[in-house]
Amino acid sequence: MLENLRLRHQTAAEAEGLVDQLVDVYLDAHADDGPRYTAKRYEQQLAAHMPREGWELVTARVDEDLVGYVYGFPLGSDTRWWDGIREPMPDGTKTGNGLTRSANCWCGDRGNAGVSPGRSTTGS
Repeated sequence: MLENLRLRHQTAAEAEGLVDQLVDVYLDAHADDGPRYTAKRYEQQLAAHMPREGWELVTARVDEDLVGYVYGFPLGSDTRWWDGIREPMPDGTKTGNGLTRSANCWCGDRGNAGVSPGRSTTGS
């Protein structure tokens, strides 16, 4: 199946028509995680994140089916988002050039592409 896996990079403008599909994959990834994970709440999160400077998306498709994606955007070192990180981070993750890319990754049970839901950071 992985021979049919295709990745595609998109900007926020290019991804506007994919919001319903992104929400569907998100809901699949959180199907057993309780009532906090709703379409309305995630639509609001995407609406807040997508206009951010530097927002980017990489989608994963098997044939024509969206099976997962990751999106991210630069964060300043003083962003409240960092408050939720409990594990030690490599030196320079928050400081470096003052910007670090936040990445949110979701993969629903849509063909078992081999990716798990998660959250990661990468220095830019």
